[in-house]
Amino acid sequence: MMKTFMLTSCGQSFEYSSIYQWVKRNYNCPVCKKQCNLNNLVENFGLKSLLEKEKKRLKEKYEEEKAWGSNFDRNVKIRSGFG
Repeated sequence: MMKTFMLTSCGQSFEYSSIYQWVKRNYNCPVCKKQCNLNNLVENFGLKSLLEKEKKRLKEKYEEEKAWGSNFDRNVKIRSGFG
């Protein structure tokens, strides 16, 4: 499950539940201390898109290596006379 990341008005990005709790108590950014409130938080769609693309790329790479690995194991067994 992918987490939701939020941007503060100063441009910092945080995981939703963490920044929500922080701003609810402190009314500022935990990094730069600039004043912010819950209404200023917006979803970081750029980061979300980037993470989704990277997740897809890694999944494809894993599947590729998994397929290559099973072919490699089969070829080693055949060539070595153990299969």
